[in-house]
Amino acid sequence: MGRKPNPMEKRAGSGEWLTDHVYYFTHQIVNVFFILDEHDPDTWVIVDAGMPRSASRIIREAANVFGKDAEPSALFLTHGHFDHTGGIKELVERWQMPVFAHREELPYVLNQRPYPAPDPTVQGGLIAKASRFFPRYSYMPPQGAKALPEDGSVPYLDDWRVIHTPGHTPGHVSFYHGLSRTLIAGDAVCTVKQDRLLDVVTQDQHVTVPPVYFTPDWEEAERSLKRLAELSVHHLGAGHGTALHGCTVSKAIRNLSDHFQEECPKKGRYLPR
Repeated sequence: MGRKPNPMEKRAGSGEWLTDHVYYFTHQIVNVFFILDEHDPDTWVIVDAGMPRSASRIIREAANVFGKDAEPSALFLTHGHFDHTGGIKELVERWQMPVFAHREELPYVLNQRPYPAPDPTVQGGLIAKASRFFPRYSYMPPQGAKALPEDGSVPYLDDWRVIHTPGHTPGHVSFYHGLSRTLIAGDAVCTVKQDRLLDVVTQDQHVTVPPVYFTPDWEEAERSLKRLAELSVHHLGAGHGTALHGCTVSKAIRNLSDHFQEECPKKGRYLPR
C-alpha cells in the first residue's frame, strides 16, 4: 500500500473533509465517503460506490486524497440501490477488497430479490415523477458480499459503529463515530429534497426525509429516524446533499423526528393507510 497522508494536511480532490478522518465528494447526485482509521494511517475504507460508471471518478479521487498506490481495506454499503452501488464491480476488481452490507440487505445486494418498485405517484417533484425508470436491482459485487457484524462493530474501524436504519430499504445502515460525533446517514435522512430537481441543482440545504420515490416503509423510516435523533451529532454526511456541521445538527435531526409525519409526502402507494 502507498503511504497515506496525515489527514490534518487536508489533501483533497474536488470533495472536502467532513472531519479530520472522513472525506466525501459528490458524483452526479450521490455522495461517496472515504473513512481513514485514526489509529492507523495505512487503513481506510469506502462507504458506498456511487452512480453507474462512477468507478473511474472514485479511483481518481482516492489517488488525489491518499496517493496513487493507496488501496482501501473494504467497501461498506449503506444499502444496495443502484445509485449507491454503480461502481462496485470495477472497484472490487481493481482493489480486490471485501464488500460488507447488513444481512437483511444481502438478498438485494446479491440480486436474489428486487427492491420494491419506485413510486412515481408519490407527492414530489420532477425526479419523483421520473423514478419509474430507475432500476430495481443492485449492481452486484463480483465476489459477493459479507454481512456486517451483528454486534454493531465496523471491521477495520474500531471506533465506529453500525446502526440499523431500515425503512428506505430493509437492511439500510448508518455509520456513527461517537468521539467526533460524526454520522454518515446514507439515505436514512437527506440534506436536500432529493425528489425536487431544483433543490438538487441548488443543493438547498436542510435535514429532510429519505428519497420519497424509493422509500417503501415509512413507519420503519420513522423508527430509524428516532434512533438517529438519540445521537449527539456535530457532523452529518448523507447520501444526498452537502454536509452539515455544528451544534444545530442534532437539533435539526430531532426536529425532523418530532415532525416526521408533516414532512412525509401526503400521497403515494407506500404511505400508511
